[in-house]
Amino acid sequence: MKKESVTSQGETEICAVCYDKLCNPVDLPETFVLHAEYKIDKDEFKNSVTIMPCNHRFHFLCLVMWLDQSQTCPTCRNPVKSDSQYDKDQQQARVDELHNSMYS
Repeated sequence: MKKESVTSQGETEICAVCYDKLCNPVDLPETFVLHAEYKIDKDEFKNSVTIMPCNHRFHFLCLVMWLDQSQTCPTCRNPVKSDSQYDKDQQQARVDELHNSMYS
């Protein structure tokens, strides 16, 4: 999944999890512990927007909390795949398209 800064988001885009504007940084709860597996510092964590493979955008924190509960996109409910699985699926789709164009 790709990440962008909250400052690069439009004024009208809304996070479907928290219903706040994507251009607003997220307030981290005082009890929030940033896990090392995220490989991101707290400031970047608060100011990041994640772009899902389906192109829906969410505050990174909101998406992390959502995915702890459900492995689907909060907007379209498509199953969330790992980046490697998504890449494999995209590659297979291109192979299938090439095959069909050659033998149809």
